[in-house]
Amino acid sequence: MKITVTTDAPNLRKKMEEFRKVTGKDIRESLKAHARLACIYLTQRTQPFGNDDSAERKGLNRVSKDIDKVYYTEKSEKLYNQASNIAIRWYYAQEANANKREYRALVEKRFKDVRPRKSRGDLIASFQQRFKNYQANGNTEAIKTIVKAFKFKGILEGTFDSSYHEQSRNNKGRVSGDIKRTLVLGAENQLEAYRTRKMDHVGLSKAGWAVCADAIPVTGRVSSNVREVPAWVKRNMGRASGRIQDNSSLEGSPHVVMTNATPWASTVIPPNEAEKALSEAAKGYKAYMDITIAETLRKTQLASVA
Repeated sequence: MKITVTTDAPNLRKKMEEFRKVTGKDIRESLKAHARLACIYLTQRTQPFGNDDSAERKGLNRVSKDIDKVYYTEKSEKLYNQASNIAIRWYYAQEANANKREYRALVEKRFKDVRPRKSRGDLIASFQQRFKNYQANGNTEAIKTIVKAFKFKGILEGTFDSSYHEQSRNNKGRVSGDIKRTLVLGAENQLEAYRTRKMDHVGLSKAGWAVCADAIPVTGRVSSNVREVPAWVKRNMGRASGRIQDNSSLEGSPHVVMTNATPWASTVIPPNEAEKALSEAAKGYKAYMDITIAETLRKTQLASVA
């Protein structure tokens, strides 16, 4: 479930050496600064992709929709449609039986058995309006009576069980496939509280990289190792899992290893996205070094003139 990436910046080594000579900063510090930046880019490349508000909304919507694939409530349109369809079939059957009885009565000349009756359409419309009223007024008992009479299966009465959702999730933490939804009666508040808790976990897998970034011993230039990480990701750092292996002092091949061990981490950042993050970090850090080198040389020249 974990994912590990290694940044040794071989294509930046030459630039880092130039950076060291001009600025006096150790290559080991450059490697760690580059690794920190890689962690920031890795958060962006982990689903939901991006670190802006739209990414958060996408993640929140996805969690909510997954829960709705598993549960529905007494006020849902799905329940109304199910009950309405069953009622329509029942009234069709009742009308057919009534027609047979009336035909027999007419043949046998028992006219007293033929009585005026409401049309099937009026009966169906009356039931539908009644059911809508029950939903609007939160009449759980009336709805419970109807769904039991209609022999509904998969009902949670007065309580909520999150295991239905947990068992329906795949190895990516998503609900997919043909899931038989469970009706929640009289426990909608519990369902919504569960939805809120799960939505609060949006950004959890991203937070594993933030934990890694925060653990890298970078000195200088940054006020916080995770300053670029949005609040909706940082709030999950306490329950996320990440670790680093600082090999920046290793002779021959200095590098930093970052491991995101948060659940589903390996499935929410495809390998090609991880590679893109490392490439973007390399470009970003190279741009920083170019600017710093140019600025340092400019100041040195100005000082020599003065």
